[in-house]
Amino acid sequence: MAEQPATRKRLVLVDGHANVFKAYHAIKTPLTTSSGETTHAVMGFLSMFLRLHKMVACDHVVVVFDADAPSFRHLEYEAYKATRSETPPDLHTQARRIRQVLAAMRVPINDAPGFEADDAIATLAVRAVEQGGEALVCSVDKDLLQIVRPGITVWRDHLGKIEELDPAGVKEKLGIAPELVPDYLGLIGDSSDNLPGIPGVGPKTAVKLLEEFGSFDALMEAASGLPEKKAKLRQSLLDHGAAARRSRDLARLRLDVPLEFSWESTRWSPVVTEELRSVLLELELGRLLRELEAAAPAPPPPAAPKPARRPLPADAQEDLFGSMMDDEREPLADAPPAAPVRDTDYRAIQSREALAETVAAIRAAGLCAIDTETTDLDPFAAELVGISLSWRPDQGVYIPVGHATGEAQLPLDEVRAELSPLFADGSVRWVAHHWKFDYKILKRAGFPVGAVASDTLVSAYLLQPDGGQRTGLGLKNLALERLGVAMTPISELIGDGKGMLTMAGTRIADASAYACADADLTLQLHHHFEPKLLDAGLAKLRDEVECPLTPVLADMELEGVRIDVPYFEAFGREAAADLQRIGEEVFALAGERFNINSPKQVGEVLFDKLGLKTAREKKTATGRSTDVSVLEELAKQHPLPAKLLEYRKLEKLRGTYIDALPKSVNPGTGRVHTSYNQTDVATGRISSSDPNLQNIPVRSEEGQRVRRGFVPRAAGWSLLAADYSQVELRILAHMSGDAALRRAFETGGDIHRLTASLVFKVPPEEITSAQRSGAKAINFGIVYGMTSFRLANDLGISRTEAQQFIDDYFAAYSGVRDFIERTKESARATGQVATMLGRRRSIPDMDSRNPNARAFAERIAVNTPIQGTSADMIKLAMIRLARRLAEERLDARMILQVHDELIFDVPDGELDKVKQLVPEEMARALPLSVPVKVDVECGANWAEV
Repeated sequence: MAEQPATRKRLVLVDGHANVFKAYHAIKTPLTTSSGETTHAVMGFLSMFLRLHKMVACDHVVVVFDADAPSFRHLEYEAYKATRSETPPDLHTQARRIRQVLAAMRVPINDAPGFEADDAIATLAVRAVEQGGEALVCSVDKDLLQIVRPGITVWRDHLGKIEELDPAGVKEKLGIAPELVPDYLGLIGDSSDNLPGIPGVGPKTAVKLLEEFGSFDALMEAASGLPEKKAKLRQSLLDHGAAARRSRDLARLRLDVPLEFSWESTRWSPVVTEELRSVLLELELGRLLRELEAAAPAPPPPAAPKPARRPLPADAQEDLFGSMMDDEREPLADAPPAAPVRDTDYRAIQSREALAETVAAIRAAGLCAIDTETTDLDPFAAELVGISLSWRPDQGVYIPVGHATGEAQLPLDEVRAELSPLFADGSVRWVAHHWKFDYKILKRAGFPVGAVASDTLVSAYLLQPDGGQRTGLGLKNLALERLGVAMTPISELIGDGKGMLTMAGTRIADASAYACADADLTLQLHHHFEPKLLDAGLAKLRDEVECPLTPVLADMELEGVRIDVPYFEAFGREAAADLQRIGEEVFALAGERFNINSPKQVGEVLFDKLGLKTAREKKTATGRSTDVSVLEELAKQHPLPAKLLEYRKLEKLRGTYIDALPKSVNPGTGRVHTSYNQTDVATGRISSSDPNLQNIPVRSEEGQRVRRGFVPRAAGWSLLAADYSQVELRILAHMSGDAALRRAFETGGDIHRLTASLVFKVPPEEITSAQRSGAKAINFGIVYGMTSFRLANDLGISRTEAQQFIDDYFAAYSGVRDFIERTKESARATGQVATMLGRRRSIPDMDSRNPNARAFAERIAVNTPIQGTSADMIKLAMIRLARRLAEERLDARMILQVHDELIFDVPDGELDKVKQLVPEEMARALPLSVPVKVDVECGANWAEV
């Protein structure tokens, strides 16, 4: 006997297959965990599910998936869905993960062997209505629109736009009633299911025919009598009607799938189980966990999540990383990762006795997390307000030193005297998050700080160098993603806008809770990351490269570089006059005045007035593109685009450097202080910002003039520049083992001339400048996946000539070709690549069905090991040089890093010594099987060196 609910209930039916597929393809940049597992479909599906629950309250729900077995449609029609490409392996994996998460959420799941998910959904929807309720179907599949009727609606979530379709909504959307959807599909066909329709009949025609004849069957009965003016349609219906009828029948959903249904079996409410917490933290989806916890109280937290699987087998590690990989290491601490416990022991230290007890406890623990609270984010303007420490999970202390609230706090001198021995004697291993900032604050406050044993910002970056794509690498984001802990935002403590306080204006008790959490969660993240770093073979890279580098970069930032301000001011006036002159030349060539900085107006002049054409028009969100590549192409047709390029280059240089640099001078130091970013670039390269001193043009006269304004710190000092010569090519020679390329470097000749000699099969002395330029372009372009199109563009030759050049290059350097293919295959098999020191990067699109995404992934796979090894080499060199300069007690300072180049401020009396030791240390930083060459120059400004 059918169950009779007392009130009208609603059954929510989620099309699992369609929504998993949609989530997988909706996110263009795949998300991966630190172990390399892709999770974007999991995140997208669960986000959709939670949004659905918030909007319609899924008190009764079933998520329906396709069964693994073939359906009756496959048996009736052999070509059913035969044109679908093979499902990507990571989509299979993520679909299984989604089922695992749903099971942990206690969400009812169903499938029906022999049928498809749509049939099961249709059957359950009808059963729900028959038993006195209603049904809401969550799917974007148009097949399911056929079951819409009184009591059954379809909920569609497309790019955040929600629509719920009832019979009138289906009619408005498709132009037909829901029950005619199979007839409609029979007429137009369904390419995704490989169902043929009637050739020449599209959606509009199909709607008109169904309106006129009422149904597919009625249309076919009348087909032979269609008038002569519809002869083409008549013949198509007669020729293809049988196939279209079969398509119609296969598109019709079954309502008799043998499934048990009761309202009680579909009942669901949000629940956070230990199993769910574990799997979501393992998938690093802490944000979704918090959303679920907000909807339902969480049970006591579970044990720590299972350790991530090893991304590569041990033998593959040995093949990729060689003897420099050392997995036989002990973790920094024996404590296991702590579960996110809410009960915490946070307190402020406001007496000498409590401080002494704290120091003793830290020394006994041997491992402690540290964080600072300040009045400002600018380390030159910031004053130290307090220090937080944590040596045990869920516990922390806060030492206030700079609060302006009149409360009791210890003098900074006493705190410094107590803590300094802990920093100086090496008995404690320190943990921090974004240590570079805290280092600068503490050093300016007189603490003898150095490198930390673990920086959780660096750890997160090493495990997931593209990690910023999800939520960033900030402490609060990581605590949420990795530990499932939502930390208090700073705005709740100090406010925002005009009424915002500084930390110094907060009460000590309030600041203590906030600051202790920073140190505590940093410690917990350290315990979370430690086994993952060891498992991935990345602990050595952290210990010997990244953490030792942090204080080196911090000292360079504190030191800064001097610029000649009057020089830049005069240069700025000259640049303004030049821009005025070039602008007038632009107007003369255009024959009218217009806004040169408006792409829309520039496009109107170039394309509409002058009639210039591009091989393929590029579009932007606001119209036709007039970017650099477009102007360079158009410059071959008219002088105006070249003049626009000249204007833009100078305008950008003026805005970015000429006028901006004098404003960047710190009034307290008289120097410009850039910020070096250790965790921004996936290859491991260091980037520069505020201001960016790495992007000053090298080859243009204007760029050289900007560099001329960078000068030594004082009279009697000089700048010294040391630059790795062709380091990426040398690394390529080492990693590929190509005999010809290695021999070229071992002989010490001109590598580009030698390459041209091999390619063109003529003696080096007979190589023309054009041939050498071509060899140089491909030498530097090969590790970036240079295509024949790009090479042809760069050299002004045909694509056929460029392709022949590339073919001849690989014939000469067959070892390079083999290395590139090996690297691609390894990336395809493992989903990642690595540098010589084991720095890893996930490459999720190696098997992408999108050819552009796949080609881009292949270029990344080849370039990353080379460029990443180059980044590791100069980082090691910087660590060695900082140590050597200190050991030699020299006054010379390392002040700038620009890719493969290091700049030093050197007293003239130390020039000979520094000119000798810098190339020595740089050449020894990372030994290669070919010579490493370092060019050194000195001068009175950066341009001279």
